[in-house]
Amino acid sequence: MGSDDFIALYDTDLRLITHYPSPSNIQVPTGDNSQLSQSLTAALKTNPNVGIYVATSIDAISRTHSYRRNPKYGFIINVGVANKSALAEWRKQVWIIAALVSLFVISLLLFSRLIKQSWLSQEHDMELLKINQQALYDAQRLAKLGNYSYDISHDLWTSSAILDDIFGIPLDYLRDTAHWLALVVPESRQSMADYLKFIIEQHLAFDCEYRISAFEQWQPHLIWMDMRMPVMDGYQATANIRQLNGGKAVKIIALTASAFIDQHDNIINAGCDAVLHKPFHIPEIFTALANLLGVNFIYEDILESVSSPVVEITAEMLTTLPIALRQQLHEAALNLDIEETDAVLAQIRLIAPAIADGLQQLAAHYQFDQIIDLVATAD
Repeated sequence: MGSDDFIALYDTDLRLITHYPSPSNIQVPTGDNSQLSQSLTAALKTNPNVGIYVATSIDAISRTHSYRRNPKYGFIINVGVANKSALAEWRKQVWIIAALVSLFVISLLLFSRLIKQSWLSQEHDMELLKINQQALYDAQRLAKLGNYSYDISHDLWTSSAILDDIFGIPLDYLRDTAHWLALVVPESRQSMADYLKFIIEQHLAFDCEYRISAFEQWQPHLIWMDMRMPVMDGYQATANIRQLNGGKAVKIIALTASAFIDQHDNIINAGCDAVLHKPFHIPEIFTALANLLGVNFIYEDILESVSSPVVEITAEMLTTLPIALRQQLHEAALNLDIEETDAVLAQIRLIAPAIADGLQQLAAHYQFDQIIDLVATAD
């Protein structure tokens, strides 16, 4: 009970028997009914056994009263609760509910923000994936690189037209595991079959280097060798080719971004016949072909050499590029990585050819510090 609440007990004649708190606080003598509340009297007339009424007692406190008559002995119990106490408890409950609702709303807003950020990030990743896929397709088309995929459940593999053209695979070639293994050099077929069975049983990713027998069938005159290929680098690939039948006769030109003399010597010692440093130019390519293959080219007479104008790049222009591409370009320029810079510029060229040409001009003259400053200003 609160400090302003009380309980009173009346006899059948409505004389006060006792009450709590003590009489000194309420100042109503026991055994007296002269100061009986008129509200209680009216309520008893309406319902003599049980009821509720609101009244202001002699202590000037407004209370809500609840009374009940004992059916056996006839005495009445009257309980009075101060309205301000009830309101205080009600306000407390309201504040608790309001706090819980506010916490729920804040949590809902935070959750919605996280979902939105996740959605935007996913949308950005999908956009970047499309750019990368297009860049990969263009790179494969220009460099004549192929790809293939293997469906384990149906024992069926498919390959791109570029791959079929490189390795001379006919359209009616049966594309199951056995015929895929038939493309591998004979000395590696059994080990490759065992490895393929193992990764299928263990649900592992395919991660194995292997050689195919197409080189002996194709016998190319010249190979352009990228020295920084994934899985097997150009050094190992060159050494493997030199050990194949006819591998010593083929001319191999290394492509590298390194300009150091010691790297040049290492590449030649690995078995390459010449080295072209990136970014290389068309005249260098034709000169290398003429020197190694002894071929002669017929050139058209060009009356006037007209170079295409190159757009001067500004930071404002770079703000139109996706943030991810700007970050990749900035990192590649910081690392002075020519190959990575070219890869990023290939992606930019798909959406902004003029900007890519301007940046390519800066990269070709090794002005990476200017690229870094432009990206930093755009960010």
